[in-house]
Amino acid sequence: MHKIQEKILNLAKQRNVEQMSLSEVASAVGANSAQLVKYHLDKLKRSGHRFDQTGLSIVRLPELELISIPIVGSANCGPADIFADERVQGHLKISSRLLETRRREGLYALRAQGMSMNRARIHGEPINDGDYVIVDSQSVQPTPGDYVVAVVDGLANIKRYYFDPANSRVAFISESTEDYAPIFLHESDQYNAVIAGKVVQVMSRPAI
Repeated sequence: MHKIQEKILNLAKQRNVEQMSLSEVASAVGANSAQLVKYHLDKLKRSGHRFDQTGLSIVRLPELELISIPIVGSANCGPADIFADERVQGHLKISSRLLETRRREGLYALRAQGMSMNRARIHGEPINDGDYVIVDSQSVQPTPGDYVVAVVDGLANIKRYYFDPANSRVAFISESTEDYAPIFLHESDQYNAVIAGKVVQVMSRPAI
């Protein structure tokens, strides 16, 4: 358990954290921001912690909920030579308590191939060869800096999206320990490069 979560639980023995503002909790536990406190409070609640009116933490373990996410093929994290494949090849079973997004509809998974995104960080996790990335197919209008699945000329790529209005172009960038060339498109061409969703989580391979 994270130290901030331990401090929140200790604080809950003395005060009702549900009636405190996030800033007050942050100050009490020595956190850098209210947003960080919200993140750890959400983590505690998702793991079964509830806070009663006296401020005590009650752990009620929820029933197991498995989310079934269709695996629709592979996407490249290197040169664009992996074809997008929308046929379901299986399902990734994930406990709802491990899923970083609250969304349940429109999610799909791809198996990453290549190492050009091994310096990316999705909730702190890089994207390595063989990892599964979970994609929100309903997020198709990325903002600069988002990690996306882009289908260019029928080829699926996991890249970071940037918009360069000064040069009327968009770029799909690798973030790697190796040198990979970006993909550049005119800004009007981005509609021909189908954004097949935003990467919202990485399920890394177990270190066996």
